[in-house]
Amino acid sequence: MKQIKELEAKDHLTQQILRALSNDQHVPEILHRLQNSETHESIVEWLAPPDSYDVHSPAGSQNSTFEASSHEMTGISPNILWTSVTTDPNILDHLFQLYFAWVHPVHTLFSEGHFVNSFRHNSKLFCSPILVNAMCALACHLHANADTDEIEQLGLSFSDAVRSEIEPDDGCLTTIQALAVLFLVDSGQGHGLRASSYLTLATRSLSNIKMSQEDGFLEVLGNTMRGIRGLNVYVRLRPYWLRKLTRPREWAQMTFQVPIFLREDLPHTVDSIDNELDEAKWYFYRFVDDQCPAWSGLLGTTNREKAKLMDISKDVTTMLYDPSGPPIKASEILQQYTRYVSWRERLPGSIGDIENNNSQALPHVLSLL
Repeated sequence: MKQIKELEAKDHLTQQILRALSNDQHVPEILHRLQNSETHESIVEWLAPPDSYDVHSPAGSQNSTFEASSHEMTGISPNILWTSVTTDPNILDHLFQLYFAWVHPVHTLFSEGHFVNSFRHNSKLFCSPILVNAMCALACHLHANADTDEIEQLGLSFSDAVRSEIEPDDGCLTTIQALAVLFLVDSGQGHGLRASSYLTLATRSLSNIKMSQEDGFLEVLGNTMRGIRGLNVYVRLRPYWLRKLTRPREWAQMTFQVPIFLREDLPHTVDSIDNELDEAKWYFYRFVDDQCPAWSGLLGTTNREKAKLMDISKDVTTMLYDPSGPPIKASEILQQYTRYVSWRERLPGSIGDIENNNSQALPHVLSLL
């Protein structure tokens, strides 16, 4: 085992050197050092001195919409330990990449840009240890080696870290987001009863949330409310590239319950933010150092149209499972069916016209169709 880890470490150093060469970074200097038989460790240390990075921070999501904070952070501890499960930045980065590629576009519970920005700058405004642990727990189930004992135990450790530290009544936005992610973790493992309790807690906690005047808070809160409202109706259980493709599941219809009504008084995401989300790249990421292709993510348009679809699905589910409702008429079923057809026909061509669209069909778009 020790030899395997040493080989993996050496391979990782080699990959870093090759990446620098492919990006035309310090090519003459690297070649000179290699010719002088310098070790890979010394070359990588020269490329990225220890003082230039934080061991508690990831390399950052490839499709992050933020580069740096536009406002000064004050009153923040300079070295927040986001998770006690591992301090290996490569593990954290890989799990974040998986989460933002395969979970976030389908279940957008927060702003990726604001999360990454808070993570990098040690701010607990849009990031917290329990949210980090919850995301990593879910991402472990997306790992290419998810069935191995090592990755399975890592996922359990992240989940245990969330459950041991979470305080559902603290009113923090990131706590609500972590509860929603735990719902997805347990849904994917078939623990429906426990998953349902997490979703119920997340939904009810929205009424006791601590509001903030910080820039971006209302935008992130809107993402969380729309995401949780969608979870009450719809949940995708498995990423299509890991296992056999499964159809999306309507959570409320699986559990024969009326979705909890969430009244959203927040303004809709402004067009400029939606446009930025649409243009941000989505990466077909699966493995460490994966040379994955990328396309425009169309996340703003997808989330906007998904919200409309969830409204229809919520009304249909309420009609079917409301015990106090009147008998259902055939005309009412046809009316709801007409709404589905109308929604499909009015989809913007960028996500609705799969057959004639020259761009790659995105998995989070296909999950709607």
